[in-house]
Amino acid sequence: MYKLRENMQGVIKVLTEPEWNEFDRKIWGEFDRYIDDMHNFQGGGPNAHKFAIGRYKGSPAILSTVDEILGFEDRFRRTISVNTHVFCFENQEDEEFPIHTHVEWGEFFEGDGTFDIFSDKIPDSLMVNIELMFADFDEETAEYVMGEVESCDKINDERVRSYIEKQIAELGSSD
Repeated sequence: MYKLRENMQGVIKVLTEPEWNEFDRKIWGEFDRYIDDMHNFQGGGPNAHKFAIGRYKGSPAILSTVDEILGFEDRFRRTISVNTHVFCFENQEDEEFPIHTHVEWGEFFEGDGTFDIFSDKIPDSLMVNIELMFADFDEETAEYVMGEVESCDKINDERVRSYIEKQIAELGSSD
């Protein structure tokens, strides 16, 4: 499902489950709790969704994907970013959870990148963000959309176009 970009060959190695060792199983099993603890400590932020165990420059690592709506502090948003976060660990037997040494992030896999919801085809995994971006669809939001694209016909992804057209129609029917 996740295809490593050619320039990352030799930097990241994805392991199949039969290749995992006990340490890999330990970090896989504890990762979600670790991320929850980190979010509680930091007060939130984009959530990392693990998808594989691997090695990053030889270090044991959890590979995760993170999607984030860019400009979330703004009233209107049109960009979604998705990239890979590689959480590297070192094995210390006396620790309850392995020591997290660092995180690398970037566009390591095909599908990582930044997407404009009006001009790009949006990957299926990011469609859930469309409702978040337009949760409070109102007249002002409709004006913003039309100011950006002039016509819904110019929205490239038919799923996004359909969603926005439905929102605009519902605004018109509520008058």
